[in-house]
Amino acid sequence: MANKIFTRYLEPSEYDEWDRFVDASPYGSIYSQAFFLNALCKAVGTQFRILGAFKGEELVGGIGLHYRPSKYGDIVHIRSMLYYNGLVIHDLDTKYPSITAS
Repeated sequence: MANKIFTRYLEPSEYDEWDRFVDASPYGSIYSQAFFLNALCKAVGTQFRILGAFKGEELVGGIGLHYRPSKYGDIVHIRSMLYYNGLVIHDLDTKYPSITAS
């Protein structure tokens, strides 16, 4: 069970942990930071959530989702300022591509 990966939205109280995770990841950028997503959403009148991937209690990946509510539910936006906001994963300490790809 501890090896299974599951996802959940992070609580705002976990955003500092997310920002530290993004800083430590070679795949992270300012565009994935909670403070950047918050500032962007305030500027354009939308909202964001961070979807985290966990292996047990450990945060191993995630993505910031920019969205707006609609009568059909939440609609995820792709904005030009979020071009570099993609999946952020932790760096694995291995030289084997088969392990990093899995």
